[in-house]
Amino acid sequence: MYLSDLIPYADHIQVPWTYFQGLSILPLIIHFICMNILIGTLMIIVFDHLINQGRYANYLGKTISPHLPYIMAIGINFAVAPYLFIQVIYGHFIYVSSILMAWYWLSLVLLLIMSYYGLYGYYYKFEFLDNKRIYLIGSLLIVFLWVGFIFVNNMTLMQTPQNWIAYFKNSKGTLLNLLDPTIWPRFIHFIMASIAIAGLFISCIGSLQLNKKIPQDNLLAPEKLVSFGMKWFTITTIVQMGIGIWFLMALPEQSIQLFMGKDTPATMVFIAALTCVLVAIYLGGQKKVWQTVSVIIPTMIMMALMRQWIREDSLEQYFTPKDLSFIPQYSPFIMFLVVLVAGIVMIGYMIRLAYPLSDQS
Repeated sequence: MYLSDLIPYADHIQVPWTYFQGLSILPLIIHFICMNILIGTLMIIVFDHLINQGRYANYLGKTISPHLPYIMAIGINFAVAPYLFIQVIYGHFIYVSSILMAWYWLSLVLLLIMSYYGLYGYYYKFEFLDNKRIYLIGSLLIVFLWVGFIFVNNMTLMQTPQNWIAYFKNSKGTLLNLLDPTIWPRFIHFIMASIAIAGLFISCIGSLQLNKKIPQDNLLAPEKLVSFGMKWFTITTIVQMGIGIWFLMALPEQSIQLFMGKDTPATMVFIAALTCVLVAIYLGGQKKVWQTVSVIIPTMIMMALMRQWIREDSLEQYFTPKDLSFIPQYSPFIMFLVVLVAGIVMIGYMIRLAYPLSDQS
């Protein structure tokens, strides 16, 4: 049997594949930001309980807990479009990898529903839980990290068809891509990014509160909250650079070469992203919150582009998006765009109802 025999035939598409590739960037970035804030905030709260006896954890939990269910809902909703686009272009790979790890993949639905209720319980029962809330928040953190780990497994397994042959030794739908050298640096990279973005998010909250009349000697004064968040951001971003180098070195040689001069656009984006990270670390050290935000957002966009290059390069010997059969039929795509825009407007309206301008500060 040849490895190519394990790869299904690709379906035809109705519009050029570049449309799907391009449209996936924005919702993917919003998804990453939301999930980074959610998971990173939980991690910071848990760490603060363990390291500082909860000096900031209780305040952060009480202040941020009302927003966590919204953040999770928005993050999951904005994951739908990028995942659908991956299915359109790489459906014959993502379906296979999902089936190989079917028990884990299908369990995510139940885990996410339970976690969603858990976040509401953390909010509504915050005072009632008292010192026991750390157990709830710790349990939720473990579940979210497991969900992230499963996603990383699926995304890497779809990119490594050569690992599919492990099915013949494990056909129970419980296959994980643990032998892939990129899986651990990629997962840890995700964890560090979550802590960094959450730290920046906390600093944004503190910065928005600067006009409030809070005593400067208060532990939770906006200036101290900004300092607390930016410290987390700066330290974890520095660590992130080391993890990023590990991730890069774990990639196949041909993928590394993409960012080392073989592909000019990929190399330029890599250099620009690295430069932005260095600038963000400097701005973070200077506690310049909004300047840091303005640098981090384009950095995340470039990181998303680099993910696409890595995916395409990993699968190039088996398939490229250019191989897709194109049969023009634009009406379904136009309808999708209409529904997408309507959905974004509705989400914006719901956020507006949840956070009236008069309550923002």
